[in-house]
Amino acid sequence: MGGDQATKIATILGYDGHTRVDAVGFSGGIWVYWKTDLVTVSPIIKHNQHITMEITRVGATPWYFSAVYASPDPTKRRDLWEELNKFASNNSNPWLIAGDFNETRFPSKRNTSCRETTRRSALFNEWVNDLELIEVEFSGAAHTWARGRSPETRQSGRLDRTLCNSAWAVRFDKASMKHLTAIHSDHCPIFISPNGFVPLQATHCPFRFQAAWMSHENFREFVDKSWEKNAPLIPALANLSSKLQNWNRNTFGNVYKQKRMLMARIGGIQKNLATRVDRGLIKLELKLRRDLDEILEREEMIWYQKSRIAWLKDGDRNTTFFHLSTIVRRWKNKVAALKNNEGQWLHDKLDIQENIVEYFTHLFTEEGEPEYFDVTSDIFPELSSNDWSTLTKYYTRTEIDLVVNEMATLKAPGPDGFQVLFYKKNWDLISVTVYNTILPILEGKGFPTNLNDTFIALIPKVDHPELASQF
Repeated sequence: MGGDQATKIATILGYDGHTRVDAVGFSGGIWVYWKTDLVTVSPIIKHNQHITMEITRVGATPWYFSAVYASPDPTKRRDLWEELNKFASNNSNPWLIAGDFNETRFPSKRNTSCRETTRRSALFNEWVNDLELIEVEFSGAAHTWARGRSPETRQSGRLDRTLCNSAWAVRFDKASMKHLTAIHSDHCPIFISPNGFVPLQATHCPFRFQAAWMSHENFREFVDKSWEKNAPLIPALANLSSKLQNWNRNTFGNVYKQKRMLMARIGGIQKNLATRVDRGLIKLELKLRRDLDEILEREEMIWYQKSRIAWLKDGDRNTTFFHLSTIVRRWKNKVAALKNNEGQWLHDKLDIQENIVEYFTHLFTEEGEPEYFDVTSDIFPELSSNDWSTLTKYYTRTEIDLVVNEMATLKAPGPDGFQVLFYKKNWDLISVTVYNTILPILEGKGFPTNLNDTFIALIPKVDHPELASQF
C-alpha cells in the first residue's frame, strides 16, 4: 500500500504532515505522520530502510529521529548501519533511533538461537557500541516479535527497540517506552514518550545530604552552630536536616540556576568587549569565570553523588558521564508496568503497589505450625577464659572511630538522608553525640527508637521483570 492511498489514510487519521518510503512488493515501507500545528518535521534522508528527520516543537531546540525498518537480509542491513554511521559522524544533535532492527542484541533476547544469530548479534552490538548509543528501557512483554502457533513452531525475539545518543538521553531524561499488545501484526507496537507517560502522583521527597554543600565557605560554620550537642543522635540529625533544607534554599542556592545566570552574564560581557575594551569588564569577566568554575564543580559533585559510581577515583570525574549513569540507572530501576496473577498488565501506580505488597505479604506469611528442633547441650564448644574476657571487655571510642573511617563514603543513605561522608568530614563536631548513642547500645543498655530504620528496595532478579516474584 502506498501512493495516494497512504495520503488518504493520513487524512482520515487527522494528520496533515506526511512522508514515507513505499514498500517494495510486500516488504519494507515506512510511513511518518505528524500534526503541523504541533511539530515541524523535516526529512533529511529517505532510505529504503530508514527515514531520518529533524523534529522541532515550537520554542524548542531541534533533535533528530530515525525511523528504522531494517531488512530481513543481513547483508542489506550492513547498508543501514553504514548509512547511520555516516549521519552520526556529521551530526551531534540529540538523536533517537527506533523501529524494527530485525536483530537481537543478545542470545537471551530470543527463544531460540544458533551460532549464526549469535554472530549477527555481536556485529549489531559492535555497531551500537561504536556509535555510543544508549538503550531506552521499556515496560511490557520482553519479546516484540513472535510467529508460530505451537510450541514446536514458536519463534520470538526482541527485534524492535529504541536507541539514543547521550545528548538525547540528557535532554529527555524521563523518556519511557511501552511494548503494546500485538493484535493484527506479528510485531508489538512500540510507544515512546520522550517526556514520560502519566505524571507521577505527588510523593514525599525524603531529605538527602548533598556532598556539594561542603564546598560552600560557610558550611562548616553552619553545621557547628546548628548541631545540638546535647541531644540524642536521631533527634539531632532530624533537626539538622530541617535546618539544612532552609540553608540550601536561602544560602547555597540552586546550582543550575546560578550556572545559567553566570553564563548569561559572561556572554553579555564578552559581547560588550567585542566592541570596546574596558579594564573593569575584563576583571569582572575573570571573576565570573572563577565563580562559574566553582558552580561547575558543585554541579559535577551533585551528579557524581547521584550516579552511585563507586569505581572512579577523585580527579577522574566527568559531569556528562555521571549524568548519563544516573539516567540509565533510573530507566532500569523504573517499574512502569507489571503483570498480576491473572496475566493482566497493570500500569496504574497504585495497582502495581498493591500487587507488590500482596505478593510479599503472602511470601512472608507463616504457613502451618512452626517446627521445633531439639539441640543437644554439647553441640557447641565452651569458650576459654581468655576468649570470654576478650568478648566481654568494654568497647572503646577508638573502635568506633575505626569503623567510621572504614565505611564507604557515598553509599546510599538510610531514611535520615545522611551518608557516611557527612560523618567523616564533620567527625570533630558530631563524634561525641555518636559515642553517647553507640556505646550504651554495645553495652546492652537498649536500642533507641528509629535508629535502625531502613529502606527496602526492589532488586530485579531478571532483565525487564514482568512479575512481582521476579524481584
